[in-house]
Amino acid sequence: MLIGILISVTLLYFPFPARLSIEGLQDSYKVKEPIKFTLIANGCGLKCDNIKINVMLKEKNQVLYSTAIVADGLPLFPLLTNTRERIPADGVITIDEPGSYTIVIDFNGSIIEKQVTIT
Repeated sequence: MLIGILISVTLLYFPFPARLSIEGLQDSYKVKEPIKFTLIANGCGLKCDNIKINVMLKEKNQVLYSTAIVADGLPLFPLLTNTRERIPADGVITIDEPGSYTIVIDFNGSIIEKQVTIT
C-alpha cells in the first residue's frame, strides 16, 4: 500500500503523457460526410481529474470538436487508467472543403495525428 501511495504522489508531481490510439477513423471521407471515431487513451495525461480533448485541423488551425471529461476523484494509478471516448459524443464533425488534411487530437496534452483526404 505504501508503494502505491508513493507512486501516486510521484505521478501527481511528475505526470506521464497518455498513450493514444484511434479506432474507426477512415483515411478518406466525402465533403460534409460525418466523421466519427473512438479515441483510446492509456493513462490520463497531465491532469487526471479534468481531461480536455480537442480535435483540430492542422492546416487551418481550426477546432472541429472540444470536450472535457470530469473524473470523480483522482485514480490511484493514473498510468493504468484506460479511457474510451466516442468522438463526437454529441453533434457532428464534418469538413466542408475537399483536400488533404491532418486531424490532430489533443488528449490532455498528449497528441496524435492522422491524415485524411476529403473528396
